[in-house]
Amino acid sequence: MKYKAIGHCRVSKGDSDEIKNSLNSQKSEIEKFALKLNIKPDEIKWFIEEEARSAYSDRADWSLFEEAINEACNNPYIKYFIDFSQERFCRNRKRSQSYKNKLIRHNIKLRFVSGDIEDPDSDSGFWQDGIQEMVAEAYSRKVGSDTLRGCLENAITRDQETNYAFKNGGAPPFWLKAKRVVVGSDKYGDDIRKTIWVENDNIHTTLVEGKEVTKTIWEWSRYFFIELRLNRQLGLDKARDVLNELEIPAPRGKHWATTCLYEAEKNLALIGISIYNKRQYARNGGGRIKDKSEWIQIEKAHPALLTPDEFEALNQLAKSRRRISGKIHSCNSNNDKLLTSQPERFTCKSCGHKIISSGNLYACGKYNTNGKKACGSNYFSIPSDWLEEKIIEDIKEFFNEKVLDKTYNQFLKEFNKNTSSKNNKELLEKAIKDKEKESKALLKSLTTIALTGNELAIKAISKELEQVNQQKEVIERELQACSQPILQKVPTFGEYKKQASIIKALLSPKNLHQKRKIVWMFVKSISLDPVEKSAIVDYFTNPFSILMEQCIKNENPHYSKKEAPFGTSIELVAGTGFEPATFGL
Repeated sequence: MKYKAIGHCRVSKGDSDEIKNSLNSQKSEIEKFALKLNIKPDEIKWFIEEEARSAYSDRADWSLFEEAINEACNNPYIKYFIDFSQERFCRNRKRSQSYKNKLIRHNIKLRFVSGDIEDPDSDSGFWQDGIQEMVAEAYSRKVGSDTLRGCLENAITRDQETNYAFKNGGAPPFWLKAKRVVVGSDKYGDDIRKTIWVENDNIHTTLVEGKEVTKTIWEWSRYFFIELRLNRQLGLDKARDVLNELEIPAPRGKHWATTCLYEAEKNLALIGISIYNKRQYARNGGGRIKDKSEWIQIEKAHPALLTPDEFEALNQLAKSRRRISGKIHSCNSNNDKLLTSQPERFTCKSCGHKIISSGNLYACGKYNTNGKKACGSNYFSIPSDWLEEKIIEDIKEFFNEKVLDKTYNQFLKEFNKNTSSKNNKELLEKAIKDKEKESKALLKSLTTIALTGNELAIKAISKELEQVNQQKEVIERELQACSQPILQKVPTFGEYKKQASIIKALLSPKNLHQKRKIVWMFVKSISLDPVEKSAIVDYFTNPFSILMEQCIKNENPHYSKKEAPFGTSIELVAGTGFEPATFGL
C-alpha cells in the first residue's frame, strides 16, 4: 500500500480517557475530510501523539511531529499533510511557518479539518492563514501568562495549619518531603489538594561506631551538615563517603553523589527560603537565569534545616576548600585531554564506569562522583600527560618498517579474500523473481477476497503485499550496487607506506579533535586497574587495513565522496600481531 497522506493527531492536556477520546475523534474527522480529497482511510499514514504535549513551547517533545513532517517530505507518494486544525498543528508562529515552508518546498499540501485553507496563496488564504497562526499563538501566550500568574499567587499563599507556602511542583530536597493537604472542595464535593514541603520523617537505622542508631532523614541531614561538615570539618568527598558507608538512602540512585551534596549546600531551602520565577526555561531544560528583580523569594516557605549562621558558616567552609580551576586536583571544565572522547572504551576495571579527566589526572568517574562504596575499590588516578605520551610512543611502533611489512601482508590476504568471493548477482536476480511471483499471488488473492467484502482479510493481505514490494525494492537496490564495477587495483607496499605516513603526520596536529580520532584508530580499549595500580591499553593489530580499503573505494566514482579514510563510522577489526600494553606505576 502506497500512502497518499499523513494524518496527525495531538492533545495538550487531559487524563487518559479524555486524551483517548480526543485522539479518536480527531482521527475520525480527518478520515471523513480525506474522503473529500479522494483519499481512503487505509491510504493515510498516522502519526498520533498519545502523550499530551504543548504545541507552543520549545521545551516540548516535538520529535514525533517532526518525524511526520519528514516522512511527508521524504516519501514521494505523499501529497497531503492533514491535521484537525491550526491549533493541533502548531501554536508557535515561527515554528508553524518553518514547517509549512518545508512542506511547500516538497509540494506537500497542508489541509485542516477545521479552518481549512484550500489555497493559501490567494489573498483571502493569506489573511486566513496569518490570522489562524496569530490566534493560536495568542491563546498559548495567554494560557502561559495566566498559569505563571496562578503559580506566583499560589507560592505566596500559605497552608492555614502549618503556615508553609504551597508549591508549584518540583522535587523537594532530600531533607524534606512533599505532603498533599486538603484546602477545600470543588462543586462536585471532591477534595481540592495542594502541596507543601515538610520535614522528611522517614526512618533509617544503621551502625555508627559499632552502635545501632535510628534517626529520621531530617536528623541524618543535620548530622551531615552540622556534625560531618561543620564540626569535623570533613571535605565534601569524605563526608559523602560516610553517608554511603552508613547506607543512608540517596535521593537518586543507590549512592550519594558529590555534585548532589555540593548543590545542596548552596540551596537556600536549607534556611526555609523558596525562590520562584528564577529561570526562563528553554528547550531540553536549562534556559537563562532571569534578572533578580523578577525573582519571587518566599521566606519561611517550609521547615528550615539550618539557622542562617550555620548556613553562612557552611558556605564559608565550602569557599575555603573550593578547588581552583586548572590545578592538579580540580575538575577541568575546558577539557583538552586526548583520551576522553571515547568513554565506552576508556573505563575503570573495578566498576566498568567511564574514566574522566580531573585536572591533570585520569580517574574513575564513578569514584569521583560516588566514592569507594560505588566503585568497589580505592581511589586511583594516572597523570594524563604521562599516559598520553606512553600511548603515542606505542602507536609510533606501528610505523616501524618491519611492522608495516607485516600488516601489509595481512592486509593483502584480507583484500584478496574479499575480492575473490563469488559474485551474488545471480542469487539476487533469483530473489527478485521469487518476490515478483509472491506479489502476483497476493494480488490474485486480494482480487478474489475483495469480492467477498471481508475487510480484515483485505487489510491483512494488503499489508503483506506492501511488505513483499518493499523487500523487492531493497533487493533491487542491492543488485544495482552489485552490478556497478568495483576497482580491483591492489595497492603496492609503497602506496601502503604513503598512506601510513599521512596518518603519522596527523598524530601531532594543532587540531585536538583530529588527533583524538587518529589515536582511537589504533587504541581498541583502555582500562585503569585500581588494584594493580596500572593502565592496560589494548591496540588494534592492523588499523591500516580498513583505511586502505576505504581509500580504494574512494578512487571508484560509484562510491560516495563522503567515505573519507578518517570517517567517524570506521569500524576497526583486530587481527594478529600487537599485544596489549600495560603501564604500571
